[in-house]
Amino acid sequence: MAKKLAEIFKKYGITTKESIALFLATCAHESDYGRLILEEGTQAYFDNMDKYGYNDRGVGYIQLTMRDVHLKFLKDMGDSYNGQNTAQHIADNYDPWEVSAYVWLGMRTENGNKNRQDLNDYSSQYGAGENIFLVTQYFINWWPSPSSPEYKTIDADLSSVRKGGAYQIKDSRLYVNGRNYRLPEGWASRIKAYNNIMDNYYNK
Repeated sequence: MAKKLAEIFKKYGITTKESIALFLATCAHESDYGRLILEEGTQAYFDNMDKYGYNDRGVGYIQLTMRDVHLKFLKDMGDSYNGQNTAQHIADNYDPWEVSAYVWLGMRTENGNKNRQDLNDYSSQYGAGENIFLVTQYFINWWPSPSSPEYKTIDADLSSVRKGGAYQIKDSRLYVNGRNYRLPEGWASRIKAYNNIMDNYYNK
């Protein structure tokens, strides 16, 4: 696995210790430490979700979500598959580390929302501090819709967090600049994965 991962890091230019650390921490949480390649849930489970169906489910150690984004990935890979179950096709035919590296470099979009970001460049430039990890997890997991009040302020407030401004995490909310936001899904697990990577890789 180490050799394959090293090849993927080289291919995608994930070479700084900061980017590798935050990438691995994100993978650890999103995949339950490598247990999951496909997002869990039955057809019936996804049928009950709004605007997110079975064929949109995530794939990879960092989840590549939404069928249109799956198709973009496949096109970029030179794969002409255009069936409905794109997530399963990707899981069956592509290394989950490669899918994750693709996401990390900002190749996915979330329904047109402003959260496309090259997290390799971002973490390489700004470091691997807990505040930077927090911001990357917003890009990975949650960004408010353009119709929500948070959409107008989250960019500036996360920029403040990135620059070292004061913030507080309390009751599953991020408090910054007199406003508050929901945390990325599973934040307790995300920060645990981050601390594990920092202790066992980054700070070694």
